[in-house]
Amino acid sequence: MILTSCPITIQVLNNRNNIVLAVIWLRGFANGSISSITFKVKKWKWEIYDGEEVTLDTPNVLFVMSPWGNQLYKFALFMQDWYQKVDMLSSIYDLLRIERTKKGEEWKRLGTREFFGWLRKEYLGYFRNKQKVCDYYRDYITYLNGKYPLCSFFMLDSGGYSFRSERLIGRSNLGTLFSQGVDKVSKYVFEKQCSFKPTAIITLDKPIFRLDLGLSEKRDRYDFSLNSAKKYLEYRKEKEEKGTACPLLFAAVQHYGKSLSECNYGMYEKTVKKYISSLIDWEEKLRIYYSGFSVGSLIPITKTDLIRSIGRSVVEVLRERGRKDVLIHGLGIANERADILLKEGFDLFDTNKPIKLARYKYYYHPARKEFVKIEEISELPCTCPICGNHPISHLKENRKGLKEVSTVLIGLHNYYSQYSVNSL
Repeated sequence: MILTSCPITIQVLNNRNNIVLAVIWLRGFANGSISSITFKVKKWKWEIYDGEEVTLDTPNVLFVMSPWGNQLYKFALFMQDWYQKVDMLSSIYDLLRIERTKKGEEWKRLGTREFFGWLRKEYLGYFRNKQKVCDYYRDYITYLNGKYPLCSFFMLDSGGYSFRSERLIGRSNLGTLFSQGVDKVSKYVFEKQCSFKPTAIITLDKPIFRLDLGLSEKRDRYDFSLNSAKKYLEYRKEKEEKGTACPLLFAAVQHYGKSLSECNYGMYEKTVKKYISSLIDWEEKLRIYYSGFSVGSLIPITKTDLIRSIGRSVVEVLRERGRKDVLIHGLGIANERADILLKEGFDLFDTNKPIKLARYKYYYHPARKEFVKIEEISELPCTCPICGNHPISHLKENRKGLKEVSTVLIGLHNYYSQYSVNSL
């Protein structure tokens, strides 16, 4: 039977006065400079899936990747470039789009940690067949040598942000379920998330994706997200009582307020504290605990004072309720706002910016501290794990069937050069 997520083991890597001076690469932040921040470096350990140990070092920025299309094959191809270096986040919304394919079926059969090994083997056969037609595939076949289990942490989001519109809900065949209430749709998404056997899942929410939404709609989204998070904890308890393995569970957290023009953040502080406190009451009632809290609806907030206020309120209520050692995740941000939340006590962030810009061949130039088209440079001005191990021709790859090679390699470079301590 799987162990509950609380208590967990947390190791604080000590230096003088129990504090570590660390340099985290945050060049993606607004000022374009490296931010040196003093913080405690933690190593989190959990046991999931019948005693399998999972670790996560924080502070950390998760690399957001899309699991559909040829990009997934290219991630498998270059697994040695991110194995044990990059922790990832993906969305169940994207996985539902490949669920009925061979890849989707094997992912659910094998689980996330074993799936990439299978995909590499599958891709090796594909490469050998392609070599008969395209000799240039020989340039990459050696990268399929070696066996690599998945990186230690793979988080699966509920897709709440993707489900923000009826058009996107319709694509995923969830329209009917959403109309039937929080219980049915939450149960459906929870089971789908668990079926892919990730390290962790985030509860289904309805993000407040625009600050100008009406107050009643904000309240409805807030209530839906809160009730869904409670339902997830019930579902997890049911699985544990049956002896069924389950991933770590992170509760999506919402907040809302009135018009920002009033410069009154009190309602945001009150709603986020009430939300988290209600979840902790639910934990205590069920005697089962969330592994972490993922604070959402941060993307549309540009006012740094409000970000600070929300972050401080989250940390305060967790400390007040005796949950000071729980992992706190800022959903969807990795810029100067993440810098603020890191100082307030947040541990984890995520970003799709590296791969999003890589799709358009934008390469982060570390010396110039800006993004440039890869075609504009003649040699790689970087020593990150990508640029140190690949010729520039790989990052400029544009031949048929291999175009995503450059997308994945540039995306990983962008991540290493901006957000990852592994590049130091």
